[in-house]
Amino acid sequence: MTRTFEWISAKYSPGAIEFPVLCWTENDKLMVLKNTYSFYNGDSSKKFSYWDNLVSKYKIKFWAYQNSLINNPDYDD
Repeated sequence: MTRTFEWISAKYSPGAIEFPVLCWTENDKLMVLKNTYSFYNGDSSKKFSYWDNLVSKYKIKFWAYQNSLINNPDYDD
């Protein structure tokens, strides 16, 4: 199987914060984050993007939604 996708610069945060993302780090390693959000004061009803902190912590250079690489009907681009 061949799949074409585009890496997105880490300076642009994922809009769909509930979706898994594949990340390419400065150490040329790949990692998957199951989502990119956190909660205000631990309140699960108040999600916000935690992207900038994740980029800093894991030294992310580029990212792509996991569903860009695999066919998964649960997610929609």
